[in-house]
Amino acid sequence: MDKKRVTQEDVAKEAGVHRATVSLSLRSHPSIPEKTRERVIEAARKLGYAPDPMLSALAMYRNTTRSHAFHGTLAWLVFTDQRDFDWRDVGVFRQYHQGALARAKENGFTLETFEFNPNEIPYDRQASILKARNIRGILLFPQPLPRVVEGFPWDDFSMVTFGYSLLKPELHTVCSTQYRAMLQTMHKLHEKGYRRISLAIGFGINDRTDNNFLAGYLAAQYRIGEPPLVHQRTWGWDLDAFINRLREEKPEAVIVDSYYMVNLMKRSGLRIPEDLAVVCPMLSCEQTDVGIAGVTEDGYHVGEVAVDHLTRMLQRGETGVPEKVLRIHVEGIWHDSPTLPALKRKKAKKAPRSRRKNSQR
Repeated sequence: MDKKRVTQEDVAKEAGVHRATVSLSLRSHPSIPEKTRERVIEAARKLGYAPDPMLSALAMYRNTTRSHAFHGTLAWLVFTDQRDFDWRDVGVFRQYHQGALARAKENGFTLETFEFNPNEIPYDRQASILKARNIRGILLFPQPLPRVVEGFPWDDFSMVTFGYSLLKPELHTVCSTQYRAMLQTMHKLHEKGYRRISLAIGFGINDRTDNNFLAGYLAAQYRIGEPPLVHQRTWGWDLDAFINRLREEKPEAVIVDSYYMVNLMKRSGLRIPEDLAVVCPMLSCEQTDVGIAGVTEDGYHVGEVAVDHLTRMLQRGETGVPEKVLRIHVEGIWHDSPTLPALKRKKAKKAPRSRRKNSQR
């Protein structure tokens, strides 16, 4: 009897990851952290995994027969009047751009960056510059601040944006599954025995993500009957007050928005994970390598999907503000770490035998 062929599903179970993570890891996809790729490759070697030659041949045939004729230029459009803001400093934004750049090339387009300060170059002038370059498709970069209203003349362009920082107009949007990422994070916490869970993320992050992270946290805690412990960081945030509140409330775990918060807690004398577990539902690839559990945003694929949708809009001649807005969500990838161990609850001490007898009389 022939030995059963090892599949990517088998490798996923061995490595403790999702099957999609195996596929991406074996293709050295940049959205997968290096440590995860190494674990997947080691699992594949251990099981003796080899790709199906027929499927590989079919994929190669599709790639070689696909048309790569030049179709034009797409704009990566950035509006900002903040001199100290550079989107390249944010890991997940760089991933959006890398994914978009690669997919644009596959689809026969080039992707060119335009950064405009609306206070220096009026919106009408910006549109004229793009039209003079014969650019009709725009990827609108996330706004530096949340809930922004922009006055760009949209009618002559096909546009896709990222996330929820642009309040008006409402454009087709591609982003990570923020609500589901929080639900996945909460499920992992509950699965490992945690109940008293604190949420400590910035007010601005909640605002620019349409409160998806906050909503997921509240829904998950409501489901198990636990009261919410919410700390929203704002400008002028008092670290000492936050640490004191953590010590008063004694949560078993805290959900943070970045590794920056982990460092602050460590500097304040809190031991992680001995005093409390820490997890993040919005990790970038850079953050997974520093050792924190959570959901990694697949920013590279978000960029790819945005370009795919934009090129289809161009093909159909769809321009201007859409009547019915589409929200396209891309699943993140769970990343385990020692910052989230299984919770070991202390057993209640039994009363001395003599005391138990007296209480029964």
